[in-house]
Amino acid sequence: MIHVTFTPSAPGIDQAALSISDTAAGSPQTASISGTGTSNGSNNGGGTSGPAAQFPIALTVQEAIYPGVSGVDRTQDPVTVGIPLPDKAGITDTSTLGLTGTSVGQFRVLGRWPSGNVKWLRVDTQADETAGGQNVAISLTNSGSGNFGGGNLAADNGSTITIGTGTATFIVKKANFDLLDSVIVGGKNLVSSSSAGLTLVGPTPGNTTCPCSTVYASSNDPNSTAVIEENGPVRAAIKVMGQLMDSSGNAYMRYTVRLHFFYNKSYVKADMLLQNADYGTSGTFATAYRGFGAFEARLTPTLGKGKTYEFGTSSTPTTASFSGSENAYIYQAYSNDMEDCDWVAPDPRYDPRSYIARQLLGTTLTKANCQSTWSYAQTGYEVVDGTTLLANGTMSQYPQGWADLRDSTGAGIEVGVYQMAAYWPKSLQFMNGGSEIRIGIWPDQSLFLGGSGQQYFQSWPQYSEHTLYLNFHGSALPAPDSEFLKFQYPLIARADLASYNNAQVFPFQLPSGAAVDSFYQSLGMYCCISDITPHVYRTYNWPAPGGGNQAEMRWADLLLWLQRGYTGRYLNSKHFYTFLTEQVFPRSDYNGATPFNWRDSFVSPTNLNAAGFPRNITSLNNNVGCDSGATVCGRNWMEISDEHAHWYGMMDHYFITGDESVKDAIEDGISDSFGNPNVAHVVNGGYPNSRAIGVALMSDARLYNFYNAVGDTTSANNALQAADTVVNLEVRPELQVSGFGSFPKGVSRTRGLHFCCNTSGIRSAKPFMNGILNQGMWEYLQAHGSNWPLYNDTLDLAEGVASFTLNETFINTGTPDTGCHAGAGLTYEIDIDNSNNPLYPGCPQTVWFNFFIAAKYGNGNVPWKPEFETHLKHVDKSGPPGHWAEYGTFLIDAVINEVLNPEPSLVDVPLSVTNLGNGSYSISWTVPTGAQSYRIKYSAKNIVEWLNFNPVTNTFGIDANTNVPWFAATDVDNPPTPAAPGTTQSFTVTGLGSSQNFAMKAYVRLGP
Repeated sequence: MIHVTFTPSAPGIDQAALSISDTAAGSPQTASISGTGTSNGSNNGGGTSGPAAQFPIALTVQEAIYPGVSGVDRTQDPVTVGIPLPDKAGITDTSTLGLTGTSVGQFRVLGRWPSGNVKWLRVDTQADETAGGQNVAISLTNSGSGNFGGGNLAADNGSTITIGTGTATFIVKKANFDLLDSVIVGGKNLVSSSSAGLTLVGPTPGNTTCPCSTVYASSNDPNSTAVIEENGPVRAAIKVMGQLMDSSGNAYMRYTVRLHFFYNKSYVKADMLLQNADYGTSGTFATAYRGFGAFEARLTPTLGKGKTYEFGTSSTPTTASFSGSENAYIYQAYSNDMEDCDWVAPDPRYDPRSYIARQLLGTTLTKANCQSTWSYAQTGYEVVDGTTLLANGTMSQYPQGWADLRDSTGAGIEVGVYQMAAYWPKSLQFMNGGSEIRIGIWPDQSLFLGGSGQQYFQSWPQYSEHTLYLNFHGSALPAPDSEFLKFQYPLIARADLASYNNAQVFPFQLPSGAAVDSFYQSLGMYCCISDITPHVYRTYNWPAPGGGNQAEMRWADLLLWLQRGYTGRYLNSKHFYTFLTEQVFPRSDYNGATPFNWRDSFVSPTNLNAAGFPRNITSLNNNVGCDSGATVCGRNWMEISDEHAHWYGMMDHYFITGDESVKDAIEDGISDSFGNPNVAHVVNGGYPNSRAIGVALMSDARLYNFYNAVGDTTSANNALQAADTVVNLEVRPELQVSGFGSFPKGVSRTRGLHFCCNTSGIRSAKPFMNGILNQGMWEYLQAHGSNWPLYNDTLDLAEGVASFTLNETFINTGTPDTGCHAGAGLTYEIDIDNSNNPLYPGCPQTVWFNFFIAAKYGNGNVPWKPEFETHLKHVDKSGPPGHWAEYGTFLIDAVINEVLNPEPSLVDVPLSVTNLGNGSYSISWTVPTGAQSYRIKYSAKNIVEWLNFNPVTNTFGIDANTNVPWFAATDVDNPPTPAAPGTTQSFTVTGLGSSQNFAMKAYVRLGP
């Protein structure tokens, strides 16, 4: 182990140089340590590949529905899933893979291990499904021949791309993109080549606010591009990029569209991004919030006579015929479908711009029961023919979100929007007697019979994302509602839980849901966690207090989908990551004609804040239309401190879904802040507390793994460099506290605490922040791997933080556990410089990784298991059982897995030490039964387990001047491999000081 000393170049620790040395004898001296053993990588952290994949890997296919939603029967519907493979499976490409239980299969590598073996595999197939059921017939095998079931669906023809699905032929035009240039189904061409495509009704060229009557269309851009992004026998994806231009070639905004086509299907899923993220100087057109009156997808059908239409409502569909050239439409105004509490009562610092004008009811905002406190100018939905209202519903009645236009033969086009009621406002329109179809992505609000509405603004530098549905049919659809619901609630799949654990793609192992439930029941606790109705996220209160906002809870939902099959939680995470893609990180498109990122060298550091976000570049008109005068509404950046930066589940979401828009956001926006070794937070050691440091380490570690997997080693190394700098400046220094140490930040080598906060001159440490820090430390360690020279040294620091938490902050008042401040559990906060009297337990959440580190470290001298169980029950009694935010999530499950599957314990091994002179020592011991590896430590002080600091009296129980805790002593390099149990083993250490003390522990597997 290497002891690290820091030499600041200026007061504080903004800049620091590392001096790696041994300081056991007082003044720094370099130690040369040698021995007769070989390195055994003795630690308990893992970092090696898991067992080979257990082929076949069974898949469970489900509908993406949630409680209260009924499913629909499926016949060979598309399903896409990302499956992890362990390194030791040795799969180098897809040519040996296959599927059983299906007739078609397509494989794509999403990520690789450093060895080059496949780490994440995307599988596309098709499956049958009964409504509300599960299909478990499909399995991945390693005895196939790669893609099967037909040839590639898409072909590049130069100026166009043709996609033949078997039931339809589509043509996508590259230049002057018009959405779909041709669609042939049953021998009928259902669309005209003169469609406008994506259209935006905006102000006159050069202006950024309405009045708006100028049409900017994708079909006016001669330089739009389209490429085949994915291709195979099951699915093809076409990525289109371009600008929205008027008829004179003036551009207003950019867009990206991904069109997805499926084998034997005549429908298209379109993922659409509206973009306003070009680089420009402060207050110019390039940086303006862009106003517009409508943004639509316009398609010109080529149907015959006798046109009729049908709109899906909240009850029976509305069906009628055109009497002439009137317009017919369904318009969705405000609804409370999937409404999130932060939209009901936003924090003033993150005040959103409402998409429909609203006024506050009363004088205060409240989130009680998520009941709306606003009065909206337009609410509910309306179905209208000409000027006749055919149907309507309230804000709590949700139409399905589809419409079908057909001629007398039944040929036609069904269109829809994903979760139309939840993502209000939206519209589906058949114009001029059905001569044009318009999907109102941001609809013309004058459609609402109540009158005209406000203009929209696309904030800078941000995106907005929408998913559209276009179903082309050569004859009448027997059930248009069922066809749309297959899109609204697509099939999704997951592998068995053992596959994720075997592949070790997550930072820790996950126990089964049944094992977790049994554990809770064994403690007499509430059981069990359930599925939820997902939310749609339009804003987020990043600095909000409470257990529900201290961890990446949407990643927790994603893991609950894998662990328990909770599809509602899967959708909740999906919606949150869509929100992150849109608003939360500054996006970047072009600097003139050149693509750029905010981390690019041409961007002046003075224009970026400490988190790497644009600071001195002011958006033009960015406060137009805000609800309460906020100046950055319409974007929802995380707080500059990064304390609640809950985003880092996005990488796993990408690998599980293959959603390329999420990947773009990680590479384009997120990596300007996290994973960037040049942001001020990193280089200046500027994170404000333990929580923010933990979040930074989690973010950087996961970015490192992500970029390694996708083959971008430069970005991977940048991420790990950023993490290293954070640790070197804010964790490794020895914190000055209780008369020892000399740095304002870092870990105390006497008490193990990490300095959290300074409030009005009072320094404190908080167990819940220690837990967040320790999760970050663990993930950082796994990114480096167990062969990293500083692995054990860093694990020791995490163990010091965990031991401080479990020793100093676990309080037992000896009274009945009737509330947070009685009974036994971890306290909320400790004053680290003064006596803490009285000191009583609290109910902090997010403390769990202190227990996890203690378990992984194998420290049997710390009663982590009984304290974990005690605090778990204590928190559960603090309110309605099982209804606290972190109940049943990965935060606790990771520790439960350590209880159920204990690690080898570090047990003391008595030593016999002989001083050979000149800094050399001979040590010997009797090999304990079950020993797997050793750790040997030395120090000029006597090495003890813990110094027993008492936070109530503010005194050490063991003299810190002559004793040092085990975690803070220095490791001997290359300890030997254990010999036969019961034999005497010896080892020689050289190059140390004249008087050293030694202690030894062995990792021993206890029990069967």
